[in-house]
Amino acid sequence: MQMRIFKNLLQLDPSDDWMKSLPAEKRMENFNDRLNYEISSFGNLEISDADLIFFPVHRHAHYFVVCINVKESKVQVIDNKELPAGVSELDKYGDCPYKLIEAFKAYLAAGQSTLTHKLNSMPVEFLAMHWKNAENVTDCGIYVMRHMETYMGGAFENWDPGFKKHMRTNASFIFELRAKYAACIITSKLNSVKGEVMKAAKIEDKKK
Repeated sequence: MQMRIFKNLLQLDPSDDWMKSLPAEKRMENFNDRLNYEISSFGNLEISDADLIFFPVHRHAHYFVVCINVKESKVQVIDNKELPAGVSELDKYGDCPYKLIEAFKAYLAAGQSTLTHKLNSMPVEFLAMHWKNAENVTDCGIYVMRHMETYMGGAFENWDPGFKKHMRTNASFIFELRAKYAACIITSKLNSVKGEVMKAAKIEDKKK
C-alpha cells in the first residue's frame, strides 16, 4: 500500500519583517516543530516508510509543491506556472528545493531515520506537465491541492488531475475544486470556528 504524507505550508521567503529577522536556528526550530505536529497527528507513523512526501511551498507570492518521491529517488518540483521566456528554473526557484532537502535531512538526522541517507543522492526534477500555463495567476493554491490529491508517483504519463492547458477551458473545473476544498476546510474537525462559519452561511443562504 502506498503511503503519502502531506506537510504544512513551507514559506521560504517570508514577507513579514519579524519573520525575516529570525535567526537560522529559530527558523529550523519552527520547521521541526511543524513537522513534529504533522507526524504526531498521524499516530504511529514511521516517516521512513513513506513513498511520497508533499511540501506545499510559498515563494514570491506563489504556491507550488515540492514532492520527495522516495520510491523513485527524486525530489520533484510540481508547479502549474509556465516559465516565462528567458527565465530559467534557477531564476525562478533559486535554491529553495535544496534548502528544503537540507532542512528535512537535519530534521530526520535527529531521529536516526533511514530516509536521511536516501536524500543525499536524490536529484531535483522539475515536472513538465502539459497543463502548465502563464495565464492563471490567481489559482495556484487550487492547483497545489489538486496536484497533491492526485499525484501518485510512478508513470508520469498516466497522471491526469483534470486540468487543461488554457485558462478558459479550466474555469468551471477550478470553480468546482474551489467549492470542494472550501467545503472540506469549513467542515473539518480541525476548524476551530466551524460553528460560527456554518451559522453565518445558513444566515446568508436564507437571504437568497
